[in-house]
Amino acid sequence: ADPCNWADMMEATYTDALLVMHRGEVLFEHFGGVMSPLQPHIAMSVSKSFMGLMAATMVAQGQLDETQRVNHYLPELADSGFGDATLRQVMDMTTGIDYTENYADPAAEIWNHMRAGGVMPRPEGYGGPTHFYDYLPKVRKLGVHGEKFTYRTANTDVLGWIVARVSGMK
Repeated sequence: ADPCNWADMMEATYTDALLVMHRGEVLFEHFGGVMSPLQPHIAMSVSKSFMGLMAATMVAQGQLDETQRVNHYLPELADSGFGDATLRQVMDMTTGIDYTENYADPAAEIWNHMRAGGVMPRPEGYGGPTHFYDYLPKVRKLGVHGEKFTYRTANTDVLGWIVARVSGMK
């Protein structure tokens, strides 16, 4: 194989952003493509594991009650599709919400979700939500909570909001 320098490796692996720290000091930063120091980067799949672990730990420590409804922790979501779901149903992604995560479908809710959070470009004249916390109350119920698992990023954002609210930390 031909030798590859660091810059070539970043290009060849489509690395969007990389930060190397040692003992609190930033040693290296790289921003490729559309990334910049101020652009949030999505970390959706891995976020689900971390957030699930944090919530499960808080349940085990008695800080969260998995049988409580979402509206107990987040009154802002009382009228949304999440309001009457339990924390456990959110943790297990068994909420019956009107939300699709079909990345091949430009009309899928995931795209509205990402535009609201600012991690996808917003079309000119966009008048929708401008933050995840503004988007989540607009998600409607479709079906019954607890019936089946469906991979939905919106559940992780609700779980993160609950963890932040109860822990007092971002």
